[in-house]
Amino acid sequence: MTKSMAMEYMQQPVPITAAAPGCMATNIATKLRPSEEAYINLIKRFSGMLEPVTIDEVTAMTGHLVTPGGNAFHGTCVMIDTGITVR
Repeated sequence: MTKSMAMEYMQQPVPITAAAPGCMATNIATKLRPSEEAYINLIKRFSGMLEPVTIDEVTAMTGHLVTPGGNAFHGTCVMIDTGITVR
């Protein structure tokens, strides 16, 4: 969808970019899963991640995408996932 929209709006002065955060360190649904420490250790074991993505990291990257420096990102998906998709 991002690539299609990027092609459709290529002549417009609006960059089209998707941001895809990975596992995030939040307190959502803490009653529905193990403790945060146990959950993070489980994720580390199966994914090899160093740490979950923080809200500040996602905010910093998405904030950059809406600045003039973010214009270079057009038609792409920026993975904010501490490198999990590299594997």
